[in-house]
Amino acid sequence: MLLSAGAGPIPPEVPANLLKMGDVSKGRDLAYENCAACHRIEASDPKTTGDILQGPPLFGLMGRPVASIPEYEYSKSLVEYGGEWTPERFYPFALYPTLTVPGTRMNSSEPRTPEMIAHISAYFFSAAQ
Repeated sequence: MLLSAGAGPIPPEVPANLLKMGDVSKGRDLAYENCAACHRIEASDPKTTGDILQGPPLFGLMGRPVASIPEYEYSKSLVEYGGEWTPERFYPFALYPTLTVPGTRMNSSEPRTPEMIAHISAYFFSAAQ
């Protein structure tokens, strides 16, 4: 009833010190543990290079427009989410993908913690610098 009346989900609040909370080295390890099954993490990694897996590549993510890899067919909802990937936009999406962007195909069955996503955010942000 609430959704039909125009109500939407409330994404998690982004910590003000998000990047300071995250450890880049831990974030890289966590990205490989939690994201590499579906995404390429680094362009130079022979384990994850090649064709797009289930999801688009994540290297170069920060600062890139959302849903902008031409070889990947994004969900309509992620295309409509639009904008640019920043740590503040990545954090709620990675923590609760279907809550942040209802209709996304990103799997949210694996448990994620705010600390885990802070580390991963710090890693992707540092890799974009």
